[in-house]
Amino acid sequence: MSEVEEVNGEPGNFRVKVRQKPRFIDLEKCTGCGECARVCPVALKNEYDMGLSERRAAFRRYAQAVPGAFAIEKRGTSPCKATCPAHISVQGYIALAAEGRYREALELIKKDNPLPAICGR
Repeated sequence: MSEVEEVNGEPGNFRVKVRQKPRFIDLEKCTGCGECARVCPVALKNEYDMGLSERRAAFRRYAQAVPGAFAIEKRGTSPCKATCPAHISVQGYIALAAEGRYREALELIKKDNPLPAICGR
């Protein structure tokens, strides 16, 4: 999940600039069970085997990856927001509610949809 962007200096005295990609999964909580990949609805080409097979957007880079935690590959808008008729940020709402920030979650959902209870039914 990291890439070398730049190397400066000479042997024995150099600096390396590394960009680490976000996992979007908490490493402290991930047990590596793979349940997220089993229920993920988004299928992508697997870069590890030259695109010969598919993998889910929730994935482990390869079997021997260290750490063994999964990651989520995000491209553009989430499928749930893109297909929602009101284009509501459901992920943001759930994240705020999970942190116990209910008032902020309600404000976020009402920003785009003034009648969330009716639309949810």
